[in-house]
Amino acid sequence: MAQLLLDPQTLVAKSSWKPSGPIPAKVRKFGHFPNIDDWLPGDLLLISATSPPWISRQIISAQTRGGYSMDDARWHHAAMYIGDANICEATASGVNLVPIFDYVGTHKLRLRRDPILADKDRFRLAVKALARLRNAYSQWSVVKLFARSFPGFWHDSGDSVSFFGVNAVICSQLYADAYAMATSKLITSVPSVQVTPAALSETSQLTDVALHWNSIG
Repeated sequence: MAQLLLDPQTLVAKSSWKPSGPIPAKVRKFGHFPNIDDWLPGDLLLISATSPPWISRQIISAQTRGGYSMDDARWHHAAMYIGDANICEATASGVNLVPIFDYVGTHKLRLRRDPILADKDRFRLAVKALARLRNAYSQWSVVKLFARSFPGFWHDSGDSVSFFGVNAVICSQLYADAYAMATSKLITSVPSVQVTPAALSETSQLTDVALHWNSIG
């Protein structure tokens, strides 16, 4: 099944969006914004730069080498939608709550959700992710996952705990852990410390949400 995504190079607006306050000049110049009124707390946001920097290209390469299809491996970052155009994400600066503005106009976006979750479970998912605000980013996990891509992710490494302390996470693990705590289910068959953005793209536990652009009014 084809992935549903927003591509900044394909701009067909279905309606208009009026910001409730100031927005970055680069977003206003881009002139379009995602249909966030259809997004729900706890949704997974997969992100792929239209011109990936070096580190993103290495993530894509490692996921491909590790056994994922290019359609899944191209997603090099994952975040959780919280609401009001804000996402919870784990980056080199740690786990933070930020607006999605930095990704609008420069990145392809794909939204996924578990369609059978009740609203209370969606909010639990968001709360579990937000509980890790200011936690460190696990650089060592990235190194370990990169090393594991050479033999292939289909091999069981035996890792079942965080590579860098119980609180440090990478972007995809942040979502996988929150999902497990909120639903008592695993997002994939891969242990959470080995979940990559490609694994979240591939899992049948989630389905794609239809996306479209709105012109900024």
